[in-house]
Amino acid sequence: MNSVLPHRRPVYLAASVALLATVAGGISTAVDSPLGPQISAAAGAAEGVEAISFPSPDEYFSALAKSTNPRWRKWYREIEQQPPTERSKIAAGLGMLVAEAHLSSMARDEQRLRNICGEIAAFAKVLGLSETAATHLAAVEAAATRGSWPEAQLALEQLLSGFAGKLLEQRDGDLARLAQIGLWMRVLQVGAGVVQEGHVKDLSLAVGGEGMPQRVALIASGLSERSRETEDVAFMLRQCDKICRVWSAEKFQSGREFTMEEVSDCHERLTGIIAHLSKR
Repeated sequence: MNSVLPHRRPVYLAASVALLATVAGGISTAVDSPLGPQISAAAGAAEGVEAISFPSPDEYFSALAKSTNPRWRKWYREIEQQPPTERSKIAAGLGMLVAEAHLSSMARDEQRLRNICGEIAAFAKVLGLSETAATHLAAVEAAATRGSWPEAQLALEQLLSGFAGKLLEQRDGDLARLAQIGLWMRVLQVGAGVVQEGHVKDLSLAVGGEGMPQRVALIASGLSERSRETEDVAFMLRQCDKICRVWSAEKFQSGREFTMEEVSDCHERLTGIIAHLSKR
């Protein structure tokens, strides 16, 4: 059986829909990108909001928790103390930090969440996003103090949507896309790891179910040629393409069961992507 994640909260659609809309008009040229036919297969998603919606990270993590008993703290990674020098890596790192905040909220770890909020503020400052960060991070921390974890998760979603909106206003579309990509690379890396070690019947949860890798790939297809040619982004695109080919719509629709070897391969590729995007 292949999972279908729940319908998405409207607030989380804002950033994803805006980013996808910016690539929809140029999708014919995007098909020539390193993601090739995988982008072509996802191009129809630009037709409507529901087709291109994403789950929130906590919806995805909650779907995993229904299938196994994840030890969320096992999947913590060391928090970067200083932003990197390259703006593209700062943006990707910002998305990964928001993923870490979601992971901490799943673990009900208030102190770690506060520490990550501090790092998010530092990364956001470099990109001119301090005002946006301050408003939403205050809401995240206040909710965590009250123990209202769903409220904290919702504030995290609003935070990333706010970042994307501001970056698009600043004509920094590539940075907005990289923040979204960083978020999902890290979220899916945790998910694939949980599936790899747990007793999860539906292995497709490793990639968030049918179509998830292609949706992330569609956002990546909107990156400028200059960004796509950088070493680390080019590596990410190649690995995403390979993940999309293994977890393709055709394979989902064929009813073929995925294998643990494919889950392990996916986790390894996602781990490599994060290492490249975090490299200083």
